[in-house]
Amino acid sequence: MESKELANKIRIHALRMANSGGGSHIGSAMSMADILAVLYSDIMNFDPKNPKLETRDRFILSKGHAGAAVYAALAEVGFFSTEKLATHYQDGSDLSGHVSHKNVPGVELSTGSLGHGLSVGVGMAKVAKMDKKDFRVFVLLSDGECDEGSIWEAALGCGNKNLSNLCIIIDYNKLQTYDLVSNVIPIEPLKQKWEAFNFKVYIVDGHDTLEIKKTFLKAEKVKLPTVVICNTIKGKGIKSIENKPEWHHKSNISKEEIVQLYSKSSIAIVSSLYEGFGYPVIEAMACGVPLIATKTASIPELVSDKALLVQPKNHDEIAAGINKIFNDYEGYKKKAIANITYIKERFNWDVIALEYNKIISETITNFKK
Repeated sequence: MESKELANKIRIHALRMANSGGGSHIGSAMSMADILAVLYSDIMNFDPKNPKLETRDRFILSKGHAGAAVYAALAEVGFFSTEKLATHYQDGSDLSGHVSHKNVPGVELSTGSLGHGLSVGVGMAKVAKMDKKDFRVFVLLSDGECDEGSIWEAALGCGNKNLSNLCIIIDYNKLQTYDLVSNVIPIEPLKQKWEAFNFKVYIVDGHDTLEIKKTFLKAEKVKLPTVVICNTIKGKGIKSIENKPEWHHKSNISKEEIVQLYSKSSIAIVSSLYEGFGYPVIEAMACGVPLIATKTASIPELVSDKALLVQPKNHDEIAAGINKIFNDYEGYKKKAIANITYIKERFNWDVIALEYNKIISETITNFKK
């Protein structure tokens, strides 16, 4: 899966989790989605079927309050089912509001109290060097977290240890709880501070996935521990919450705001397979996203004329069906509704064809008026 596709899926999953479970910190999850997407699609070595692989790269989310984004990334790359995300922040769920490693494959460390993740990451990197293990350790910090003295104690303890396998990432969205970082405790000059502790420091656009990827690859070749300062926007992806401090704690995203993310898709696939997790098709429709619905769809009054029953058999047939929707959008009047799973323009055609062949029996021509 390409990093841009994964980033958007992370954002949509995080929104779903925040709304359904009543959790907060959606702004923090949105600002780091692109960073996570690059790590899990282009950079880190891991095996979802073997989460404790000895040679795996380690990732620690020190800003544990944004754990929803990590859960979403792990689910999308195969550590567990995306359906499990529906349990986020629910009583008895393994997916707690602050990220937890208990019964959650792929999570290395439970965090939440800020300032602790880096010390553990430094320890992991030191052990790897001592044991001559070839894996990298990535620790993602928030900018406000750099107020914590324990961050600088950890930095002092590793800057002269040649921990070239340690990469610190700072989600620099400039906001901290209800105010600007610069108004709470100014942390600038941030680059020079880390350089003073003998780190190689990079500054990147935290939403440019290509730039992030190139920087992580460069950092791998440096003989020093590295810091990647990612300039980000809190709440990135939904204009109405971007750069607004109150969305550090708020979670009640309106449907109008949710569909802003759906509008980035060119198509949405709907299926009863996802009932109980997701949002009604009406949300995708609100921004004009064409739909392909399954035979099991119902409640026609909600969908109007913007869905089509189709039986995908192969890549060419699916592509042809989508082209028909775009070219003759008003020509398809079949009404249908189901719950939606977001699939971006570049999704895995083979997987979709395999899955939907089992449940869809009608063809495109059957429903053309």
